[in-house]
Amino acid sequence: MEDYFKQMKTLKAHFFQVSETGHQASGSFYLSRPDRMRLEYDPPIKDFIVADGWFVFFWDGELKQQSSEPIGSSLADVILRENFRLTGDVTVVGIERGNGWLELSLVATQDPGKGRLTLVFQDQPLRLIKWRVLDAQNLTTDVSLSQIQVNVPLDKNLFFFKAPEETPGLRQGR
Repeated sequence: MEDYFKQMKTLKAHFFQVSETGHQASGSFYLSRPDRMRLEYDPPIKDFIVADGWFVFFWDGELKQQSSEPIGSSLADVILRENFRLTGDVTVVGIERGNGWLELSLVATQDPGKGRLTLVFQDQPLRLIKWRVLDAQNLTTDVSLSQIQVNVPLDKNLFFFKAPEETPGLRQGR
């Protein structure tokens, strides 16, 4: 598993997300290791999430508001870090294997109550196809990937937070 992430420098995919309440959304997912990712929702949703190397920014398109947290505060840090490892500040709390798939559940060692990240891989060849987040409020969100492309060129501008133009007066970027 560590080798899989070590060899993956970029990933581009379409995603389909389902919340515990049944709310569904889709969009584009971009990953540039280390420390950068973007989830961009398809219209009519105007939300997006960007990790720029230091922070994870959350844009709420309905409220036209941005919030952020340091990358290390997010469970996304596990797949964003340069050296993916399953020890130290991450604890494996579950491993399941099925016919053609492998599921790995992780928590933050120092604060397991902040949530659980479950990574689902296609087996042989190993490929990330899904993740599931159980957040601190005990709500689950499933994100499935399709049209997966690995180690393709990605525009560096994808990984900078910039508020949409229609938001006057909001400080943009870092």
